[in-house]
Amino acid sequence: MLPEERIAAAELAYRERGFPAVFTFHPWEFDPDHPPMEGLPPLLRAVHFAKLSRLPGRFGRWLARGRCVALEDVIPSLEPA
Repeated sequence: MLPEERIAAAELAYRERGFPAVFTFHPWEFDPDHPPMEGLPPLLRAVHFAKLSRLPGRFGRWLARGRCVALEDVIPSLEPA
């Protein structure tokens, strides 16, 4: 739901502090046949459906930036907190 620029700024802030930026996606976010889920309160409806149709394009642009790696490749370099 957030603008791409805001997400990029948050990612940069994490990376500048030496942390990986981890993004989590749910399979339903890419499902063009996501059920309408009738009866959801307005806020939950917004979370589930607002800008949903634009996610695949946004995700493709994000991957095209070339800064993404698999989490399994990052974990060995992390130190315990």
